[in-house]
Amino acid sequence: MRKTTAAFMALFALTLVTACGASGGDKKADTTTTTAKASGDGSTTTTTEAAGTGVAVDDWAVAFCGSFKTWISDIQSASSGVSSDVTAGDLASAKTAIVKLFTTASSRTETLIEDVDKAGVPDIDKGDGLVTDLKGKFQDFDDAILAAKSDADALAVDDPTAFKADVQTLLDTFQAETQKVGDSFSELDAKYNSQELNDALNQHCGT
Repeated sequence: MRKTTAAFMALFALTLVTACGASGGDKKADTTTTTAKASGDGSTTTTTEAAGTGVAVDDWAVAFCGSFKTWISDIQSASSGVSSDVTAGDLASAKTAIVKLFTTASSRTETLIEDVDKAGVPDIDKGDGLVTDLKGKFQDFDDAILAAKSDADALAVDDPTAFKADVQTLLDTFQAETQKVGDSFSELDAKYNSQELNDALNQHCGT
Protein backbone atom coordinates (compact mmCIF):
# COMPACT_ATOMS: atom_id res chain seq x y z
CA MET A 1 0.00 0.00 0.00
CA ARG A 2 2.82 2.40 0.80
CA LYS A 3 4.35 1.68 -2.63
CA THR A 4 1.10 2.50 -4.41
CA THR A 5 0.66 5.71 -2.42
CA ALA A 6 4.20 6.84 -3.28
CA ALA A 7 3.61 6.09 -6.95
CA PHE A 8 0.45 8.17 -6.80
CA MET A 9 2.42 11.09 -5.38
CA ALA A 10 4.83 10.91 -8.33
CA LEU A 11 1.88 10.97 -10.73
CA PHE A 12 0.39 13.94 -8.94
CA ALA A 13 3.69 15.82 -9.13
CA LEU A 14 4.05 15.06 -12.83
CA THR A 15 0.55 16.38 -13.48
CA LEU A 16 1.35 19.71 -11.80
CA VAL A 17 4.50 20.14 -13.85
CA THR A 18 2.55 19.29 -17.02
CA ALA A 19 0.03 22.02 -16.22
CA CYS A 20 2.82 24.51 -15.62
CA GLY A 21 4.54 23.52 -18.86
CA ALA A 22 1.33 23.84 -20.84
CA SER A 23 0.98 27.40 -19.60
CA GLY A 24 4.20 28.38 -21.33
CA GLY A 25 7.04 27.09 -19.11
CA ASP A 26 9.98 25.18 -20.57
CA LYS A 27 10.92 21.54 -19.98
CA LYS A 28 13.26 22.25 -17.10
CA ALA A 29 10.68 21.53 -14.44
CA ASP A 30 10.20 17.99 -15.74
CA THR A 31 13.43 16.88 -14.11
CA THR A 32 11.99 17.49 -10.67
CA THR A 33 9.15 15.05 -11.10
CA THR A 34 11.46 12.14 -10.42
CA THR A 35 12.18 13.39 -6.90
CA ALA A 36 8.91 11.97 -5.62
CA LYS A 37 9.98 8.55 -4.39
CA ALA A 38 7.84 6.07 -6.24
CA SER A 39 9.82 3.06 -5.09
CA GLY A 40 8.56 2.53 -1.54
CA ASP A 41 9.88 -0.95 -0.88
CA GLY A 42 8.65 -1.92 2.52
CA SER A 43 4.89 -2.01 2.07
CA THR A 44 3.25 -4.91 3.96
CA THR A 45 2.37 -6.29 7.30
CA THR A 46 3.69 -9.56 8.74
CA THR A 47 2.33 -12.26 11.18
CA THR A 48 -1.00 -12.20 12.92
CA GLU A 49 -3.01 -12.84 15.99
CA ALA A 50 -6.75 -12.97 15.32
CA ALA A 51 -8.81 -11.04 17.78
CA GLY A 52 -11.90 -13.22 17.28
CA THR A 53 -14.20 -10.31 16.59
CA GLY A 54 -14.82 -7.89 13.76
CA VAL A 55 -15.02 -8.31 9.99
CA ALA A 56 -13.44 -11.37 8.39
CA VAL A 57 -9.98 -10.35 7.22
CA ASP A 58 -10.55 -11.32 3.59
CA ASP A 59 -13.88 -9.48 3.49
CA TRP A 60 -12.29 -6.38 4.98
CA ALA A 61 -9.44 -6.51 2.47
CA VAL A 62 -11.92 -6.80 -0.42
CA ALA A 63 -13.78 -3.71 0.81
CA PHE A 64 -10.65 -1.68 1.52
CA CYS A 65 -8.86 -2.58 -1.71
CA GLY A 66 -11.96 -1.82 -3.77
CA SER A 67 -12.12 1.67 -2.27
CA PHE A 68 -8.36 2.15 -2.51
CA LYS A 69 -8.27 1.20 -6.20
CA THR A 70 -11.21 3.50 -6.91
CA TRP A 71 -9.35 6.34 -5.16
CA ILE A 72 -6.25 5.81 -7.27
CA SER A 73 -8.28 5.46 -10.49
CA ASP A 74 -10.37 8.57 -9.87
CA ILE A 75 -7.37 10.77 -9.21
CA GLN A 76 -5.47 9.33 -12.16
CA SER A 77 -8.47 10.20 -14.34
CA ALA A 78 -8.56 13.73 -12.94
CA SER A 79 -4.82 14.06 -13.49
CA SER A 80 -4.98 12.88 -17.09
CA GLY A 81 -7.63 15.52 -17.82
CA VAL A 82 -5.52 18.46 -16.66
CA SER A 83 -3.82 19.07 -20.00
CA SER A 84 -7.15 19.43 -21.80
CA ASP A 85 -8.18 22.07 -19.26
CA VAL A 86 -5.13 24.24 -19.96
CA THR A 87 -4.83 26.63 -22.88
CA ALA A 88 -1.22 27.03 -24.00
CA GLY A 89 0.18 30.31 -22.72
CA ASP A 90 -2.85 30.96 -20.50
CA LEU A 91 -1.66 31.14 -16.88
CA ALA A 92 -5.18 31.60 -15.53
CA SER A 93 -6.36 28.32 -17.08
CA ALA A 94 -3.28 26.54 -15.70
CA LYS A 95 -4.02 27.87 -12.22
CA THR A 96 -7.67 26.83 -12.49
CA ALA A 97 -6.67 23.34 -13.63
CA ILE A 98 -4.22 22.92 -10.74
CA VAL A 99 -6.76 24.09 -8.16
CA LYS A 100 -9.40 21.78 -9.70
CA LEU A 101 -7.03 18.81 -9.47
CA PHE A 102 -6.29 19.46 -5.79
CA THR A 103 -10.02 19.88 -5.12
CA THR A 104 -10.81 16.55 -6.77
CA ALA A 105 -7.97 14.79 -4.96
CA SER A 106 -9.21 16.08 -1.61
CA SER A 107 -12.80 15.10 -2.32
CA ARG A 108 -11.81 11.57 -3.36
CA THR A 109 -9.54 11.20 -0.33
CA GLU A 110 -12.36 12.21 2.01
CA THR A 111 -14.56 9.60 0.33
CA LEU A 112 -11.84 7.00 0.85
CA ILE A 113 -11.66 7.84 4.56
CA GLU A 114 -15.45 7.39 4.80
CA ASP A 115 -15.20 4.06 2.99
CA VAL A 116 -12.48 2.82 5.35
CA ASP A 117 -14.73 3.72 8.27
CA LYS A 118 -17.70 1.89 6.71
CA ALA A 119 -15.62 -1.24 6.07
CA GLY A 120 -15.51 -1.88 9.80
CA VAL A 121 -12.71 -3.45 11.82
CA PRO A 122 -10.70 -6.40 10.47
CA ASP A 123 -10.59 -9.47 12.68
CA ILE A 124 -6.96 -9.11 13.76
CA ASP A 125 -5.31 -8.17 17.02
CA LYS A 126 -5.84 -4.42 17.59
CA GLY A 127 -7.82 -4.16 14.36
CA ASP A 128 -9.66 -1.11 15.66
CA GLY A 129 -6.34 0.66 16.16
CA LEU A 130 -5.31 -0.20 12.61
CA VAL A 131 -8.46 1.38 11.18
CA THR A 132 -8.03 4.50 13.31
CA ASP A 133 -4.39 4.89 12.31
CA LEU A 134 -5.13 4.15 8.65
CA LYS A 135 -7.80 6.86 8.51
CA GLY A 136 -5.36 9.19 10.23
CA LYS A 137 -2.71 8.62 7.57
CA PHE A 138 -5.14 9.41 4.77
CA GLN A 139 -6.35 12.44 6.69
CA ASP A 140 -2.75 13.66 6.87
CA PHE A 141 -2.55 13.21 3.11
CA ASP A 142 -5.76 15.17 2.64
CA ASP A 143 -4.42 17.93 4.87
CA ALA A 144 -1.33 18.18 2.63
CA ILE A 145 -3.56 18.38 -0.45
CA LEU A 146 -5.71 21.13 1.07
CA ALA A 147 -2.62 23.12 2.07
CA ALA A 148 -1.34 22.88 -1.50
CA LYS A 149 -4.76 23.87 -2.86
CA SER A 150 -4.72 26.96 -0.65
CA ASP A 151 -1.30 27.89 -2.02
CA ALA A 152 -2.53 27.28 -5.57
CA ASP A 153 -5.53 29.55 -4.98
CA ALA A 154 -3.11 32.35 -4.10
CA LEU A 155 -0.96 32.00 -7.24
CA ALA A 156 -0.53 35.25 -9.20
CA VAL A 157 -0.95 34.91 -12.98
CA ASP A 158 0.42 38.23 -14.23
CA ASP A 159 4.05 37.12 -14.61
CA PRO A 160 4.87 33.83 -16.43
CA THR A 161 8.34 33.52 -14.90
CA ALA A 162 7.10 34.13 -11.37
CA PHE A 163 4.15 31.79 -11.94
CA LYS A 164 6.44 28.97 -13.00
CA ALA A 165 8.70 29.53 -9.99
CA ASP A 166 5.72 29.66 -7.61
CA VAL A 167 4.26 26.44 -9.02
CA GLN A 168 7.64 24.75 -8.65
CA THR A 169 7.85 25.86 -5.02
CA LEU A 170 4.32 24.58 -4.43
CA LEU A 171 5.27 21.30 -6.08
CA ASP A 172 8.44 20.87 -4.02
CA THR A 173 6.58 21.55 -0.78
CA PHE A 174 3.75 19.21 -1.72
CA GLN A 175 6.18 16.44 -2.65
CA ALA A 176 8.02 16.78 0.66
CA GLU A 177 4.86 16.78 2.77
CA THR A 178 3.16 13.90 0.97
CA GLN A 179 6.36 11.86 1.00
CA LYS A 180 6.36 12.12 4.78
CA VAL A 181 2.83 10.77 4.81
CA GLY A 182 3.70 7.97 2.38
CA ASP A 183 6.74 6.94 4.42
CA SER A 184 4.67 6.91 7.59
CA PHE A 185 2.65 3.97 6.30
CA SER A 186 5.61 1.78 7.24
CA GLU A 187 4.73 2.51 10.87
CA LEU A 188 1.53 0.52 10.39
CA ASP A 189 3.49 -2.44 9.02
CA ALA A 190 5.52 -2.61 12.21
CA LYS A 191 2.67 -1.83 14.59
CA TYR A 192 0.08 -4.29 13.25
CA ASN A 193 1.78 -7.55 12.24
CA SER A 194 -0.78 -9.74 10.56
CA GLN A 195 0.35 -12.23 7.94
CA GLU A 196 -3.28 -13.01 7.16
CA LEU A 197 -4.06 -9.37 6.49
CA ASN A 198 -0.84 -8.94 4.54
CA ASP A 199 -1.74 -11.87 2.29
CA ALA A 200 -5.30 -10.60 1.78
CA LEU A 201 -4.13 -7.09 0.90
CA ASN A 202 -1.56 -8.45 -1.53
CA GLN A 203 -4.24 -10.55 -3.18
CA HIS A 204 -6.99 -7.96 -3.45
CA CYS A 205 -5.08 -4.69 -3.77
CA GLY A 206 -2.78 -6.14 -6.37
CA THR A 207 0.15 -3.94 -5.34
